[in-house]
Formats: sequence, structure tokens, C-alpha cells
Amino acid sequence: MTTIIKRGAFLGLFVVTLVTIWVHERYVLQPHNPQWAHFQPFRWWLLPHVATGVLALGLGPLQFSNTLRRWNPKVHRWLGRVYAVAALISSLLALYIVLVYEIPNNRWVMGVMAGLWFLTTACAWISALKRDFIQHKLWVGRSYGLTFTFVATRFLPDVVWPGMDYYGYTALYWMLIIISLILPDLIIGLAGFRPFRPRID
Repeated sequence: MTTIIKRGAFLGLFVVTLVTIWVHERYVLQPHNPQWAHFQPFRWWLLPHVATGVLALGLGPLQFSNTLRRWNPKVHRWLGRVYAVAALISSLLALYIVLVYEIPNNRWVMGVMAGLWFLTTACAWISALKRDFIQHKLWVGRSYGLTFTFVATRFLPDVVWPGMDYYGYTALYWMLIIISLILPDLIIGLAGFRPFRPRID
């Protein structure tokens, strides 16, 4: 049952990602779109940021696959290393772009998001090296939550709440940061919660 729920959840995230790409990122296929002029000053920092971010976004769900972990632990570990390297590079590039090119009003929330993305990914890797797999699972969940903010910060304003103003965007960013940090604890905590346990006499 847990496996079905997990696969359903990731299928839903995949559909949301496809909708986001279609609604928000179609300009990539339009060379004369005005968006390209905005990205021009930092395009050579943006391209590797996006490439490694997309790699992390695609590989992240495999880190939660119990089937893959049991079937081939070595593949699980190597995919985890690739995910971690991709997320670390992408988060550092995001932090640089935010601090150098973003308007001052946005630097706090976007900088905190990028910095926490780097920190949670590093903690996930360190806890795996220490073989502290409970902490590893928590930190990977936090890291991937922050990875998925690439999709959530586009899907929610464009599809769910169109017309959101600047203050709404800022509140959304902070909300997603908080959710990314606490949701893994809630999921793992609830997974071990059994409201009705068999009585032992």
C-alpha cells in the first residue's frame, strides 16, 4: 500500500512538472522571446545551473525507491552520488546568480532557499557516509523538497493562483522553504504511527 501511494505521489509530481514546463518554460523553444534578454547577463551561469538542477530533479525520486535499494544497492548509491553532485553544483550556481544578479529585495528569500538546498544535500551525503540512514532519509527528503521548488514556484503562481503579486510570491517562497524542511519529518513520523496496535495479553 505504501509503495502504491509513493508511486502515485511521484506520478503526480511528474504530471505537475510537465504542466509547469509547458506553461512556464516554453520560451526555451522560442529564440526571440523577451525572457532571453533578461537572462543574457548571466546566461553562462544559468545554463549549468539549469542542467544540473534538471538532473537532480529527475534522479531525486529514485532515491526514495525501496525496490531499487533492495535490487541493486550499488546503483542506488551511485545515483545518489550523481544526485548530490548535481544538486550541490546547481545550488551553488543559484546562490551566485541570486547574490550577483538578482534585485536586492529578492536576495534574502532566494538566497536562503539556495543556501538551504546546498546545506540539506551536503547533510544527506554526510549522513550516508556515516551510515546514519535515518538521518540520511530525512536530509534527502529535505533536499529534494528544495529541489522541487523549481517546479512549485512556477506551477502554483501560473496554474493555481494566477495573478499573484510580489508579496504573494515572497510568502510562497518562504512557505515552500518551511514545507521542504518539515514535511520529511512528518512523513517518516506518520509512517511509523499505528493508531490501532494489536493487544498483547
